[in-house]
Amino acid sequence: MSVPAAYITVVLLWATTPLAIVWSIESMHPTLAVLLRMGLACIVGWVIVLLLRIEFSWCPKSRHIYTLSAFGITAGMTLSYVAAQYLSSGLMSLVFGLSPIASAFLSSRLLEEKRLLPSQKLSMLLALIGLLIVCYEKINVNADSWKGIGLMLISVVTFSISGVLMKRVNIRLNPLVSTVGALTYSMPVFVVLWVLFDGSLNVEQWSHQSVMAIVYSAIMGSLVGFFAYFYILNKLSMTTVALATIITPPLAILVGAQLNDELVTMVFVVGTSVILFGLTIFQFGERFIKRFKCFYQWQKLKRIRS
Repeated sequence: MSVPAAYITVVLLWATTPLAIVWSIESMHPTLAVLLRMGLACIVGWVIVLLLRIEFSWCPKSRHIYTLSAFGITAGMTLSYVAAQYLSSGLMSLVFGLSPIASAFLSSRLLEEKRLLPSQKLSMLLALIGLLIVCYEKINVNADSWKGIGLMLISVVTFSISGVLMKRVNIRLNPLVSTVGALTYSMPVFVVLWVLFDGSLNVEQWSHQSVMAIVYSAIMGSLVGFFAYFYILNKLSMTTVALATIITPPLAILVGAQLNDELVTMVFVVGTSVILFGLTIFQFGERFIKRFKCFYQWQKLKRIRS
């Protein structure tokens, strides 16, 4: 796979998976939908591992990684599926796009990494303002929207905590191995959640659209998307990869509007623009400031010499 093709794949999958989540719960309970998705992804993943004869690691550090990743998957994905009952796919993608900011904040706290830069703090403020604008409008339209937004924010934090804690474990695993291991560890939790909150199959009520959405999100979103992401991560700079988090939300909003008739108002556009501007500053603000300082120093030196 070429690098451009892999990059486009990541963007398209990230933009369409939220809609697949919304469609998958149309005819079944969220806990059953997420269980079927992750179960199918786990089975297909194990088949690939066995066919390719990839060595699977069960050492203590590997099991630690599987456990931490499973925590993020079970909590984060379950909350996302429940939130889909109250939110549009575009808004889900927009809120989840805040994960880089959440990860940076948690890393500075939990891993004692370098403190947040002024530009990053500004980006957090802008993202918060944009989110408040979106929330105000959505809650006025649908009083239950606050539930979905709250669940998505908790989902973002959960995913971010999982990713940050995984950085503490010094081990490199095959991406497929870490994915399949995390899915294997998470399956018992998904089963328990389904039994507790639903426990029924009602296969006769499943719509064709819901089933296809689950298959798509399992194969494309959970496996192909993961491979494509790690592929571009090894081939491109983090700055280029980070662009995907900015491109994805507006594309997801467009997909939801075109394929699911999701309403896009001017207030929503304004709030989205503020959030995306904040994400842009977060990813590229410090780099721009450094370039501006270099240009300013060069101009100053040029005037002195002349």
